[in-house]
Amino acid sequence: MSDNKELKGMFVINAYLKSKKFDELYEMIEKAAIDNNISLTLFSNADLPVSNFDESVNELSTNYDFVIFWDKDILLAKYLEAHNMKVINSSNSIEICDDKAKTHFELLKAGIICPKTIVAPMTYDNIGYTNFDFLNNVANLLKFPVVVKERQGSFGMQVYLANDMDELKELVVKHGHNKLIFQEFIKTDNNSDIRVNMVGDKVCTAMKRTAADNDFRSNITNGGTMEKYSVTPQEELICKQVMAALKLDYAGIDLLKDTTGKVYVCEVNSNAHFKNIYDCTKVNCADILMKYIIKKAGDK
Repeated sequence: MSDNKELKGMFVINAYLKSKKFDELYEMIEKAAIDNNISLTLFSNADLPVSNFDESVNELSTNYDFVIFWDKDILLAKYLEAHNMKVINSSNSIEICDDKAKTHFELLKAGIICPKTIVAPMTYDNIGYTNFDFLNNVANLLKFPVVVKERQGSFGMQVYLANDMDELKELVVKHGHNKLIFQEFIKTDNNSDIRVNMVGDKVCTAMKRTAADNDFRSNITNGGTMEKYSVTPQEELICKQVMAALKLDYAGIDLLKDTTGKVYVCEVNSNAHFKNIYDCTKVNCADILMKYIIKKAGDK
């Protein structure tokens, strides 16, 4: 890429996900593109039909240098990649991060320490669970309290805590139509975690999040508080290993540090929001992402 060439990118968002939180994020990304002399055109997933006959995507592939894919419409991301478009993050990375079971499986293969995790056996939506014997293994292997998570979910909104077998069974009955995982509960100081925002193999910034009273989830959306945090060399290394294992260009990585100081990777968000961490640390991850994209284009 020559120094005077303006990069042109597509910015793909979901047509139906509308809220102030997302609008603020999109504005940050668009402003960062302008500040870095990148021409960024907004598309929704509804603007880009996936088909086996529409050739308009070929014109997009010649007009744009990259795609920032801020959605979880995996098939669309794969479709754009099939037409030789550089999608950031890749469809495979988004797909893995959008499924907590797949995330932990990939991290396990890479030797990265996570909470002990059990995946609920597959059943069918019209059948559900007709027996709950598998929950005996969950209780025996993980011990109570047990964290129950829907495999797809964000902002801690699909995360629950079961304190005994009755509560565990109740949660499975209530959410059995959704795919679930079960995890050991990691005791941390004041129910806190560490959110680390990464671009490439570099730490952008980090914050410590502490749960609100009577909640075990530290997400800011659920009322948690935040403070700027400096990652340790060990935590930085773990985050770099996560980025490499999941082949991510950017991500938010949630770490848990137990009362002995042992560090676990709790979750990985391929479309991590920048606004809260910017408010906390004043570091603009969107700007860092644009500079990363420019360097990546220049390295071709």
